[in-house]
Amino acid sequence: MNIGFALLYFILYLLNSVSLTICAILLVIVHNGWVLRAVQQDLKLTAMHYILALTNLVFAGFLMTWLVSIFRSSLEYNYFANTWLYMLISALFVIGILCQLLAMLLRRS
Repeated sequence: MNIGFALLYFILYLLNSVSLTICAILLVIVHNGWVLRAVQQDLKLTAMHYILALTNLVFAGFLMTWLVSIFRSSLEYNYFANTWLYMLISALFVIGILCQLLAMLLRRS
């Protein structure tokens, strides 16, 4: 699910963005694939999984900050024409990142 939202987010919005954001999205994709492989093959999660999880958490925080900023700006200027799609995709992406990190931590227990 996260990988799909990451690709959708990338295709619809971030093609003209800065390279740091694109790198963060690629890290989310790589981390999700890596964790999926570990879960499917019943491998133990390593410290690198948790380091990448921390970078994903930082990126999710960045996206939440962006969401709040866009929402406040849209309210201030009463303009929601094209922002709903970006806010919806971003919110689902953040929820996906947080759910995946929570599942990773619960698997550890």
